[in-house]
Amino acid sequence: MTTAMHLQEPHGLQSAKCLEAQVWSFKTITTIRPYFFNGDGGEARTYIDPLLGHTVADIDLGRLFWSRQLDRSFLNGILASGEPAPPDGIQRISRELDLQAVRDLPKATSVLRSFFQTMPSAADLIFCFRVITRCVAIVSRAAEGLDVHLARGIIATEYDQYRLRDILQRAAAPTNAAVGRCLEELLNGFDLDGSPKAVIIGLRNDGELHQAIILASLVKQRWRDARVVLDASGANEQFAFVEWVSLFERHRAELSKYIDYFLPRQDYKATLQVLINALVAGLRPTFADGANAVSLAGEEAQPSFVVKPPPIGKAFSHYIDTLPVFSAAGRRTIVGRLSPAKCHWAVCKFCTINSQHLMPRGRSSPDSTYQEHFDTLLRKIRKDGVESVILMDEALHPKVLVAFAKVLLSARSTDSLPRSVSIHRRTHS
Repeated sequence: MTTAMHLQEPHGLQSAKCLEAQVWSFKTITTIRPYFFNGDGGEARTYIDPLLGHTVADIDLGRLFWSRQLDRSFLNGILASGEPAPPDGIQRISRELDLQAVRDLPKATSVLRSFFQTMPSAADLIFCFRVITRCVAIVSRAAEGLDVHLARGIIATEYDQYRLRDILQRAAAPTNAAVGRCLEELLNGFDLDGSPKAVIIGLRNDGELHQAIILASLVKQRWRDARVVLDASGANEQFAFVEWVSLFERHRAELSKYIDYFLPRQDYKATLQVLINALVAGLRPTFADGANAVSLAGEEAQPSFVVKPPPIGKAFSHYIDTLPVFSAAGRRTIVGRLSPAKCHWAVCKFCTINSQHLMPRGRSSPDSTYQEHFDTLLRKIRKDGVESVILMDEALHPKVLVAFAKVLLSARSTDSLPRSVSIHRRTHS
């Protein structure tokens, strides 16, 4: 249910009004993350994004959503409004299990919070999963027009959330759908003063597209001059978002009412940085063929700026330098990549991962480029006292991993690295 990947939130967040930021970043509703239960989820918070170079207002709809759904008073109200259980039988047992799960909810959420300080025991994780799953089932039974889902946040039941035509039909009148009303209610839960020039809606999974477009419709209704960027550059690599490009272009006239720009692939914010700079300056950018961006803006938005992102290598180094450090199991941790290259195999016909990356296939042995990446990561570890590194690379060649381990061991013996640095590599099943 929860992994180290789900621990992270933007570094240096501070509660503040959105008025201070010209760039707003929305997070849609997704799976539960431990940081949802640290403090108030109903505040927009600002931080200086070192990658974008702007003050950004972070508006995490998922954080507020889950703090409301997993509220004991709310859950008890659902149970109290239901049909009374018979004195015996399966329904009675089910009712008692529901009540017990709600009673145990504070203990379960405390397990989620504990990820930052220590690794919970296997028994605690199983307990937490059972309680949270039961509570989510209680909420979902009472919901109308959508299902509340532990892994996917919310699932629409009034329309097919994987058909763009269905989504666009709902986006035309967003509050006529349960998902739209849910998102509108969450927006009303934040103090959204100000007028953004650029709004980023970050996709993490393909199932969040319906939320993103309906949310974009609500944003355009409130802030008509805001330019909306749908950003899939940091999303789940197991879906090829670039496959949406031709579909979006076929529906450009309808989609452009809500989305101005679409960034489908991972380029370590190289394109997003230049695009946001242009939008904040009031310019209307255009893109060269092959760029990691699709402009969906209407004809009235005449291009006045040619987007020229920095090279991927430079963007990757900046990405490593600015990775946020957070606490996981009591250790100063970063989540990133060792190389911007694609998988070194690059032969699996079913795999979509390589379509997310712009660099060539990874090498089977380290070279001078890999050494530069090693040095960049070592500087980051040294500068920020990093104790744990989680590598996101899907398939690094064993020789590359061994080479990096040797570099790390050598640096430990001669440099001011932390006393203990652990390296973990995330893999997909």
